[in-house]
Amino acid sequence: MQQTASASSTGSGLKAPVSSLTLRPLSVLLIPVGLLVATFFDRPSTITNLSVQVPRADQPVVSKPFELPNTNHRVTVRYQFSVPAKTFVFLSTELIDDKGVVQFQYDREGQSRSKNDGFLEFRPNKPGRFRFRFEVYLPKDELAQPTQLTAPVVVDSAITKDPFDSGALVYGFWSTLIVSLLYLSQVYFRGDLQCSGWCTSESELKRATRGEYRSGLLRVRLRGSYEVPDRWYAPEHQAIQMEIRNGLGCLIFQGTIPCRFTRDSEDSDTYTLCAEPQLFDLTRDSFLRFDVSLPTVLNNLDPERIGIQICDRVILPWNQDIRARLNP
Repeated sequence: MQQTASASSTGSGLKAPVSSLTLRPLSVLLIPVGLLVATFFDRPSTITNLSVQVPRADQPVVSKPFELPNTNHRVTVRYQFSVPAKTFVFLSTELIDDKGVVQFQYDREGQSRSKNDGFLEFRPNKPGRFRFRFEVYLPKDELAQPTQLTAPVVVDSAITKDPFDSGALVYGFWSTLIVSLLYLSQVYFRGDLQCSGWCTSESELKRATRGEYRSGLLRVRLRGSYEVPDRWYAPEHQAIQMEIRNGLGCLIFQGTIPCRFTRDSEDSDTYTLCAEPQLFDLTRDSFLRFDVSLPTVLNNLDPERIGIQICDRVILPWNQDIRARLNP
């Protein structure tokens, strides 16, 4: 004796079987979450703060030495320098090692009415003791004429080190998050595709759905496309009638599926019929056929195409309501 499940468009109150629930694939999110946590806890430590006065142009001044013990650490130098009133200067900064060999050099233009600040990041080529060598050159007045410094140029620098690269951590978080979400989208709610395609009639649709389906969670999706004449109207909210029969032709489910009938665009004559995805719990492997009856208000219209997709062994990350439990 066959048991028939009959359901309306309201929820059935049934839950998905425990066998279709698994949290294991969610473990891939531990990678981006770990990178995000590392980003929040990434705090650079201060190596030293320097303040150097450069009293005259074209006469380099060397800072006190500081230690850079690890070549893997990202070193950040945040600097700001003052310029005498009504004066423009160029400041040359060199990083030199304990033997006076220049590791890198950069120039910066400054003026009295600007903040003259900035930062640079680098990783030392080798560990050791280093110093900064500052030199002011080409001082000019507001008329762009050569002039002398009326006060020293004071360079304040804050040097910090960070064992992590915050930029790489942020990039790694977003890239691994995107890859993890793409992976999860392939695992959850999809299952194994058993039926998929476009048909032009209900009878062709019924024939396309015949086949063997394995026990577990089934997901059914329906979609249709219609060419609608001018001044024709149908309510947006519609309902599709669905019957599911086993290999002997016995009815095991009968119910309605809510759907929407919407226009593709304001100047388009094409309307799309889209049904809400349905979940069914198939208790054992069985030969099934899905009979679909389109909304009666659309009987006078010939569908351009009707699409159906049926997947079995669908996996869920959390428990959800299902439409019916099928006992073929």
